Amino acid sequence: MSVIGCDPAIMGYGPLPASKIALQRANLTLQDIDVFEIKEAFSAQALACLKDLQLIDKIEKKLTCMVARLP
Repeated sequence: MSVIGCDPAIMGYGPLPASKIALQRANLTLQDIDVFEIKEAFSAQALACLKDLQLIDKIEKKLTCMVARLP
C-alpha cells in the first residue's frame, strides 16, 4: 500500500507514483502482474497512467469498449 500526493495541475495522476511505490514495497514489478483491474472516472486518466507505465500496448491488444445508452 502507498499514499502519495501530486501537483493538482495533473489531477488524476496520483495513482501512478503510488502504484510504483506499492510494487516496490512488495518486491514486485509490473511484469509480475498478470491482470490489471482499472477503475477510473475518466478514460483519459487511465490511458495517461497506462502510457507512463508502458502498459498501453499490452492493454490495447485486449481492450474492449462498452457504451451505455440512456433510455
